Amino acid sequence: MNIRQWKDGETVAHFIYFDEYGRIVGEVNRAGHQMNTKHTTAVYPNTSDSISLGMYISSDTAKAAVEKFWLLQERTLIENE
Repeated sequence: MNIRQWKDGETVAHFIYFDEYGRIVGEVNRAGHQMNTKHTTAVYPNTSDSISLGMYISSDTAKAAVEKFWLLQERTLIENE
């Protein structure tokens, strides 16, 4: 099982990466202003593709969606390459 860690970016981004080799496998970005803030998500199943998981109301729910994506990927028998 691969261990993933979150790293906070400057002020608007959070990145999740595989701890053993540092490849970023997902991110959460803040978009908008104080009253209209939303959080977008993306995951990177390989080095050439990205998948949007949608927009979320908070960074916590967006991070949870990215983590759930990878938990489901770990449970599948088919490799996505």
